[in-house]
Amino acid sequence: EVEVHLQQAAHGTMAGGHGQPSTATAKKRARMMTGFKDTQNKLLPLHGPLKDLGRGGVGVELFFRTIRWSIILFSTAFVVSIPSLVDNVRWVNQNLSAEERSPLVVTMHGDRADEEAEARITSQGAPALIITVFCIGAMYFLRYKQRTVAKLVDRRFITTGDYAVEVRGVPHLADVESKLLVFFSQFGEVAQVAVGYHCADYVQALNKWKKADVQRAEERAQGDEMDASKVAEIEREMRDLEKEMQRLQHTAKTNTGAAFVIFNTEAGRRQCMNAFHLEWYQLLFDACAHQTPRFENRWTFTVRPAPEPTDVYWENLEVGPRTVQLRSFRTLLVTAVIVGLTALVLVEFTQARDREIERLQQESPARASLYARTIVLVAAAVVTGVNSVIKVIVMLLTQYERHDTRTDYEESLFIKLSLAYIFTQSLLILFVSWNRDTWFVNGGVFNQAFFIILANAVVPEALKNIRFDLWARRFIMAAIAKSQARLDEAWQPPAPTIGEFYAGFTKTIALGLIYGPGWPLVWLLTAVALAISYASNKFCLLRVTKQPPSINEGLSEKFRLVLSWIILASLILQHRLYAPHTAYAWVGTAFWIFYKVFPLKFLPCLRLYVDLDANDTGGVTFSSSPGLPKYLCPVSAPVPSIDDHYRRQPSAVQSIFDDARSAMTAAGAAANRTLEQLHITGAAKSGSQSPLPPIQHRPGPPGPGVPPQSFAPSSGSYSQPYPSQPPRAPLPPVQQDPGQYGQPPPQQYQDQYAHPPERPPPQQYPGQYQEPQHPQPQQYPGQYAPSHEGPVAAPPALYQPMLLSVQCPVDVGPGAQIIVEGPGQQYISVIVPNNVVPGQIFHVSV
Repeated sequence: EVEVHLQQAAHGTMAGGHGQPSTATAKKRARMMTGFKDTQNKLLPLHGPLKDLGRGGVGVELFFRTIRWSIILFSTAFVVSIPSLVDNVRWVNQNLSAEERSPLVVTMHGDRADEEAEARITSQGAPALIITVFCIGAMYFLRYKQRTVAKLVDRRFITTGDYAVEVRGVPHLADVESKLLVFFSQFGEVAQVAVGYHCADYVQALNKWKKADVQRAEERAQGDEMDASKVAEIEREMRDLEKEMQRLQHTAKTNTGAAFVIFNTEAGRRQCMNAFHLEWYQLLFDACAHQTPRFENRWTFTVRPAPEPTDVYWENLEVGPRTVQLRSFRTLLVTAVIVGLTALVLVEFTQARDREIERLQQESPARASLYARTIVLVAAAVVTGVNSVIKVIVMLLTQYERHDTRTDYEESLFIKLSLAYIFTQSLLILFVSWNRDTWFVNGGVFNQAFFIILANAVVPEALKNIRFDLWARRFIMAAIAKSQARLDEAWQPPAPTIGEFYAGFTKTIALGLIYGPGWPLVWLLTAVALAISYASNKFCLLRVTKQPPSINEGLSEKFRLVLSWIILASLILQHRLYAPHTAYAWVGTAFWIFYKVFPLKFLPCLRLYVDLDANDTGGVTFSSSPGLPKYLCPVSAPVPSIDDHYRRQPSAVQSIFDDARSAMTAAGAAANRTLEQLHITGAAKSGSQSPLPPIQHRPGPPGPGVPPQSFAPSSGSYSQPYPSQPPRAPLPPVQQDPGQYGQPPPQQYQDQYAHPPERPPPQQYPGQYQEPQHPQPQQYPGQYAPSHEGPVAAPPALYQPMLLSVQCPVDVGPGAQIIVEGPGQQYISVIVPNNVVPGQIFHVSV
């Protein structure tokens, strides 16, 4: 249900398929993987509201909202600084010659340390202080919006994280999953317990298998020119990898000390979080610290809100937090060394520029002025190119740290990239030319900053959407690819890095805050650059890249931390710029110190949002929420096999889509549905298509609170549903209590099984329900009646899932609901996961 393991499907979509690869097919699959989708599996419009971007998590929506707020902030700063701009023009016209003045220099602050204090404070210090206060207030506002937006996104979208907790400190015990299920059942009904096992070797072998599978497809697609010996060698390598993965699955698994627990209701999760949550003052007393529940009366867990299943790096869970911190410190040192070497290069470049300007000044002042204006463009290009190289190196270093979630990876990437960008593009040119006499001349520091801001507003944003590497790979591969698998791989959209987006945004903010006090036009220029960044980033996420995994508000919090130090750098520059008249700069510094010293968590409205009291799922249970993924460690998934290519037969699938005009009630009552027939072919060697069999509607049971006569039939029996395959190595049978046979289901499970798509296969719980007396009872889920009145029995202690391999239909994309046939000839509703493309094979836990 979570991890896609197997090769592409038939007619070239499967790695072993034959036939000429189709670029149109590759484009279609690439479009289905691109951008954000709505509930009808359609791309979100570019002009749509920002609340729709909450599908990518709180961090994505906060990113775009923060850009919009920053545009307003910098536009306001420009209006406030108009008196400073007028004063700059007056002073430059009075004190500089015509040769020294230029359209840019005339609006700058200028080197005027000897000017009277009253005029300086009124025209320069006061606007700068107002802007500083606005910026500090913006950080309070951002902290407040982090809380409110997180709460709104949590209410707007029901995700697995609304029901799940992450558990740390899990001991190494036999049958630890069933023991954890019993332990956490004291807080509420548990839907799943997933323990993280050491799986780095398994994931490495799986990645090698996938690469070999594509290579095998390339060889087999050559037809008569195929090298049979090379194909056989690749297949032997793949089979060896399959045996290695099977060996890793069947050997004794070592858990990583981490587990994920999904409760069937949000109330159960909330009760668990409250039981393990302690305030900071409670941790000061040992008596309070020991009030948390203990596992097996011995171990104490650390319980926190769980990341979404798509956010977890299972292969990195085996790396301890201390190891990750040590690796992060190493990469930070390496990044500092790289930035230091960059500083040496730029210092040498600046000194050579100054020497050349002095030489030309002696020969011809006109030539010196022209050279100074030209070399500024070269300097801006050099700085932009250096930052591009730093970005690639930092991304590789961050992968070395092995964070256990994508959010942690993005946060670490943002910290290093933003610090590198700020130092190389904003601060370095000031440190190299700390003499204030060189700041406001042609070719000086502020003149160079102008072109850096222009380059930063255009070049990186254009490269996000005009991906030369992506287009080159696509069109070159279209000419040389022999298989559909290789062509699909080339056309896959890139994965976005939200941390890089935040770092680029922070770089623009830093340029504006640092150079705005000395040049008021920078405030307006930064607002324009942020508007370009807003449009570019939104287009990139919605039309160029894949949808990112769910990102929480941690990135926004890291941005607020970095922003506070950027404001301090701006205040330091104001002290240098307005010296010796720095009274207002000291007042701004006092505001900044108050912000850093006073803890924000003392104010309830500024605390980070923790879902301990909210009930934003509206009472909907996890089992009745279709399409929510579960946690599945890769080593627990079925091992891929090249033999799966030859087991598919032509078939048809019935896809069920919710009618847009009917709304699902909060209790999960069934709604009217429309049926759309989709004919597909699932075999590699056959182009025939089977006709869709007629649908025989049968009335199903009503949902909670829905009268029987008002229930709209939404289930049907199909003679040819889409086939699925059980794993070759089935899981061990579930041990059940014989005393439970014949008892009616508990009330909390009656709602769970009230809807046909959510009913588990009846043969998995023998005797717990009595079959109704009608032909083919397994085709009409949900019609089980208790055998007799009696006491309510407890459910089985552990629900052991069965994993099925399902091939996604060619004409169906992520989010679609399909009906598949299980091994017991029962019909199961399956939601195609978001990371599955048409033709791929994915695994379903039932």
